[in-house]
Amino acid sequence: MGKQTIILKCPFCNKGEIEADYFPSVLRSRKGSYGGSKPKFERSADSIIITSEKCPVCGKPTKEIKKRIEKGKSYSHEERLKRMREAGLPTRIEG
Repeated sequence: MGKQTIILKCPFCNKGEIEADYFPSVLRSRKGSYGGSKPKFERSADSIIITSEKCPVCGKPTKEIKKRIEKGKSYSHEERLKRMREAGLPTRIEG
């Protein structure tokens, strides 16, 4: 599968729609320099290229939007503990 044009929600305001090109990861095989070698497989990384100049609602530029998408959403310590409790994971280790 090749390039796909996708529409993302703005990570800042969650209202604006941002157009982006998505390139999924690809698995490629390479042979060694001699005939009897086994093929080696390499996987390329996913990549997203934002084609919009800025968010139409909040006006954030492309650089900030790309940073936020690559970094992901950060959660506070309390939010992480709450999510762990809801998932049924232990939050305290006792010996």
